[in-house]
Amino acid sequence: MQKNNYTIISFFLLALVLFSRLMPHAPNFTPLIAVILFSSMVFKNRVYMLIPIAALLISDILLQYYSGYQYIFSSVFFWTYGSLFLIFVFSYFYGRKLSFKNIMIKSLSGAIIFFLVSNFGVWIASPAYPLNLSGLVACYTAAIPFFRNTLSSTIIYSIILFAPILLKSKDAILDSIISKNS
Repeated sequence: MQKNNYTIISFFLLALVLFSRLMPHAPNFTPLIAVILFSSMVFKNRVYMLIPIAALLISDILLQYYSGYQYIFSSVFFWTYGSLFLIFVFSYFYGRKLSFKNIMIKSLSGAIIFFLVSNFGVWIASPAYPLNLSGLVACYTAAIPFFRNTLSSTIIYSIILFAPILLKSKDAILDSIISKNS
């Protein structure tokens, strides 16, 4: 892929994450994890991990400014960003082959990593849950509806983001088969 294409795609992904977080939406129903997966699988340079993180940080700053919610640099903030970093690292090093199977495995894994790590952070930081096993279970149980949104949005947005690449490679494979059999 040419550098100009990287730039165009980068700005598109940045805008997608920004707008999806700033527009009214169901809780945790954003393309963020799908964009992280896309960045880790498509871009060769790891610096492109900054695309989703930059979009998330900008949207967090804007949301905090306009809503007054004090989230940035809270303890949950670091758990959330840490989970996204883990998703990127997992996706970057595990199964770099662009296939529908890998994308679905990474989508499921990414949603699970986000659920486990970010909600562990909520449990640690929130006075709403006692710091014992029953508190941890209560925290994860309360987060299940959010997990449904995270998982479904990650799968839907992953299919949308990766479809052009998968379809293009399918056409290339079909053209190769047809030309060999002609």
